[in-house]
Amino acid sequence: MALCEKIIHRHGGKIWLESEEGEGTTFYFTISKQLKMNPVKELVTMA
Repeated sequence: MALCEKIIHRHGGKIWLESEEGEGTTFYFTISKQLKMNPVKELVTMA
């Protein structure tokens, strides 16, 4: 669960659960449609 929470939070989302005794637990999560990604720097090599 901790790993899931980290991934979801990094994508601007939320995670929560609802539980009923004898019925089980349901996990919910959201993530942002527009992911905020860090730009990737291109490596330029000279031959």
